[in-house]
Amino acid sequence: MDGLPEAVAAEALRWERHIVEVLRGVPPLGPPGTRPKPEYDPALVSLTCREQAKAAEVTAAGRPVTASAIAKRRRRYEAGGVAGMADHRTGKPITTHGRMDPLVVEAMRPAIAEATQESSRTATYLFWRTGQILETAHGLRVVELPSQRSLYRLLENLSAGRHKGSGSPPGL
Repeated sequence: MDGLPEAVAAEALRWERHIVEVLRGVPPLGPPGTRPKPEYDPALVSLTCREQAKAAEVTAAGRPVTASAIAKRRRRYEAGGVAGMADHRTGKPITTHGRMDPLVVEAMRPAIAEATQESSRTATYLFWRTGQILETAHGLRVVELPSQRSLYRLLENLSAGRHKGSGSPPGL
């Protein structure tokens, strides 16, 4: 966790206590002989139920979280320990397009420009065309496209201010 901001490291350590309790039934550094709370006892309660109980506990304490978020943190902890739970996004710069790969942004621009010439182009076509442009410029699967939801947000952002009747991509 070297190099991480102090607040990020502290948050990861705070989560470690919760996740260890989900996994082992008792939080780390508990006194010897500590018995698990009934809702966290691995001998009696399934992992899924323990994750649900932890989500309810943390939410009741004022930090809303879902059971699926607890499961995700648990998997990250199992894969990388406490460092695996640290939010590594904090060191990445945020641009006008969020954390979107700038290569994807620059590939979508010409796809949108091409689509303004063809009124029947859909967003799905633009995403496909963006992938083609990336493949031509950088090679097969060198630059991965983000989720479709992220692509829709980027498309909306890059198309902002274009009049819908003037050949901008449909659905915007």
